[in-house]
Formats: sequence, structure tokens, C-alpha cells
Amino acid sequence: MGKDTGLTKIAENIWAVEGQASLMPGVKLPARATVVRLEDGGLMVHSPISFSEETAAAIGALGEVTTLLAPNLFHHLYLEKAQSQFPDARTFAGSGMASKRKGLRVDETFGAKLPGTLSHDFDHVMIEGAPKFDELVLFHRASRTLIVADYFFNIHDTKGLLSPLVLKMTGSYKRATQSKLWRKMAEDREAMARSARAVLDLDYQRVIMCHGEVVEDGREFTRASLDWLLAPTA
Repeated sequence: MGKDTGLTKIAENIWAVEGQASLMPGVKLPARATVVRLEDGGLMVHSPISFSEETAAAIGALGEVTTLLAPNLFHHLYLEKAQSQFPDARTFAGSGMASKRKGLRVDETFGAKLPGTLSHDFDHVMIEGAPKFDELVLFHRASRTLIVADYFFNIHDTKGLLSPLVLKMTGSYKRATQSKLWRKMAEDREAMARSARAVLDLDYQRVIMCHGEVVEDGREFTRASLDWLLAPTA
């Protein structure tokens, strides 16, 4: 991952740090870590990227980082670095992380319930039916913001020669949508549909994703993106 762009404010008590994630030779995706100031004054860092020491210091200047969150089984590569930069923070991840990243310190796992420190600020949906993702979707009640990892993309500018081709193949090039990879990795469509309905039932407006531009009025694109799950099957 290249140098991050520093800390930028998205909304009241929400900031982002942008970088680039290299998936394979010629394929890079924009990557975002989201920082949220919690009701108790502590900070949660959602999906840490490789923070420069200057950016880590800027985050620390906002308050004490109390929580590092790996929102799915693909967003873990920079957790150890973030743990060293914020040694007093507790690390939360899904239950499958222990088997995927042996040796990674995880202080608490999430599932049907959020850890108490987060439940004061967020509602959540565990995306069922796609265990290879095992994604947690967060809804920040105070700002009406949905925070996702890979559940939605909105990538318009890319680096890497092959990046546009890969995104076109997954139906997610220069548009806010859900990647078709979710269809390929679906193991229980009915369970995924239940999760989709639970997400759409949340009272969100803004959508922040790890890959792509923030959408300030995200209800229309999210519903359209999930139509493949919610439409009646023959």
C-alpha cells in the first residue's frame, strides 16, 4: 500500500484516511479507513490501512483510539501495524478471523451481538450466507451513516493497468453498486436476502465504503444493488 492521503473529515465525528490497496500485479483499488468518535469519547478505526506515522499521530490527536475493527475476513492486512501504532486499542473481528490469521491478536469477536462499547453508537447487520466474506455492516445512528467494507463499491478513479478490466468484470466500474463477486460467493441466498432486508430497514442516508467514493444519499443505489437478492425467484 502506498502512502496514505492523511486525515479528512466526512461528517460530525467521522473522518477518513485514503490509500491504495494492491490486490495483484496491475490491480489496485482505493482503500479507506474510517475513524468514528464514539459516544464515550474514544475512537473506533474501521478497517485500518497502512497509516504513516504522521497520520497515526493525527488520529491520536482526535482522541484515544480504543477500538480497531476488522469488518470482514479480507480486511486484516494492516491490523498488526495499527496495533503497534495504537497499543491500548482493543481489536474486534469476526469469529472466522482466528483460523484465517493465526497469531493475529483479536481481543473480542462479534456476531449476533456487538461488543458493548460499540452497541451504544451503532446498530449492525452480520451478512449471512456468504461466510467467505463474513462481513459486518455498521449503522452509525447519530449521523445516519452506513459503514461497509466490501458490501458495496463506488470506484470511479483507478490505478493499475488491469484495474478497470477487473472492475468491469465484476460489474462495479465507475458506479455505486455491489460487486458480482457476492453472487459467486453466495452459499445461502435466502440468508443473504434476510441480511439485505435488514440492511435496507436501517434508517441510513450516507454510505461510507472501504473502496470508492462516499455516497451522501445512498438509499437508491443500495436498494437497486440488492435487487438480485430480493427479486422473487422462479
